Amino acid sequence: MVCTPCQVLHVGSGILCQVNRPLAAVSATEAPAGLRLHLSCSLADVFTRSPADCLRVVKRTREMASYHKPDEKTLQGLKDIANKLRIHSIKATCASNSGHPSSCCSAAEIMSVLFFHTMRYKSQDPRNPCNDRFVLSKKLAFVDVATGSLGQGLGAACGMAYTGKYFDKASYRVYCLLGDGECSEGSVWEAMAFASYYKLDNLVAILDVNRLGQSEAAPLQHDMDTYRKRCEAFG
Repeated sequence: MVCTPCQVLHVGSGILCQVNRPLAAVSATEAPAGLRLHLSCSLADVFTRSPADCLRVVKRTREMASYHKPDEKTLQGLKDIANKLRIHSIKATCASNSGHPSSCCSAAEIMSVLFFHTMRYKSQDPRNPCNDRFVLSKKLAFVDVATGSLGQGLGAACGMAYTGKYFDKASYRVYCLLGDGECSEGSVWEAMAFASYYKLDNLVAILDVNRLGQSEAAPLQHDMDTYRKRCEAFG
């Protein structure tokens, strides 16, 4: 099942969840201190999933009282944007004969919802200090940070969130999209320990569990329960 828009609409609400099975939600107060985590789902059918599938999942949860169901027009708009992102990603990788289209496709809904629904920023003023920040850690390019190796994004996001909370005293949030493959890097877990210790409640870490590694499946594949327990251990 591929992640659909309404599965990530609540990404900034402090909900810890898994979404490639019936949704299990934990309230913000029960989530690991300073770390809001959204576990995305696998890449199985990147072109045909319906946002309605997620709505049925969300209805099963008991702790989503603050969740406001988006209207159908909003959902359809986000779905259309996600599909456009997939098309552009495939065209770009084909034109360059290089890239990872499957990884791009699995994150399409996440990017659609974050940039066109959830994040607060002024597109005409990208340097505005009040803009939310986004760090793309699952690939070799960053939006707000320029670096190379996988596994470095969450650490950079932690630094930005720490600065925002303790120095800037600002209201912006820092969103970091990680891949499951890069979670083999110890730096990811060091960053989670840092986020928990300093109670960075302005940091949102999103883990795209698509099971795909560079040459073989990621070590934990779709073992969402293990991902959840590892993250909770930093609480």
